[in-house]
Amino acid sequence: MATLVFLLLASCSQTGRLGRRNSSFLSKPIEKTINCDSLKKVDSQYISKVSTNFFFGENQYNARVSLYYIPDSVFYISAVNSGFEIVRIGVLQDSIVYINRVDKVVYIKKMNDLTPPAPIIFEDLEYLLNRKLVCDEGGKILMGDSTVLIDRSVKDIAREIYYTADGFRIRKFEFFQKKTGEYIVGEHTRDSTFVIYSNYIVKNLKIEAWGGEVEYNRDINVDLGVNKKKYDIYYF
Repeated sequence: MATLVFLLLASCSQTGRLGRRNSSFLSKPIEKTINCDSLKKVDSQYISKVSTNFFFGENQYNARVSLYYIPDSVFYISAVNSGFEIVRIGVLQDSIVYINRVDKVVYIKKMNDLTPPAPIIFEDLEYLLNRKLVCDEGGKILMGDSTVLIDRSVKDIAREIYYTADGFRIRKFEFFQKKTGEYIVGEHTRDSTFVIYSNYIVKNLKIEAWGGEVEYNRDINVDLGVNKKKYDIYYF
């Protein structure tokens, strides 16, 4: 499941940052000076040619990642190394399908069977890509200085996403399961690299991502099928 949250280092320094809201942040409804009218609804987003580095402890892997998103439907992720697809993932509202092409293994997880609840769900992923969804939040949005915050926290789970006020570009996000200590956090660095840290499913995971090209309303064939005679399939 390593590449599941590429849009996804257990360390004391990282854990200590969770739940610390900037003291200058103002808890008030978003000002309507932000223009949401210019954000058009799209049927799909296709993000391709994203360069990534994956770190598992001292091991490092490189891959080109593409992501296809249909609102309210699916996230479809593919990671390619040296021209060969190594991982294919489908994240749906009720399930996750992870296909490991290298080891010929498929993992399937039903989201409604998660106990305790996962730190991140399908709708959280939508808020990372769908700016129209952010605009439609209304009263759940808080604003301070040039930063916009959507706080969708529920009991035992902190879910905060910070955006720039001009265009809702993501600055950072934090998803934290308080009971289990599992988290997925990410933030932009000064060199425009997006860095993600996680101890959810895969321990000590760090992902660096940069670049990419975006297309809207493109039709992509979402294929999560495999030859059952060649793959081992596990439900977990």
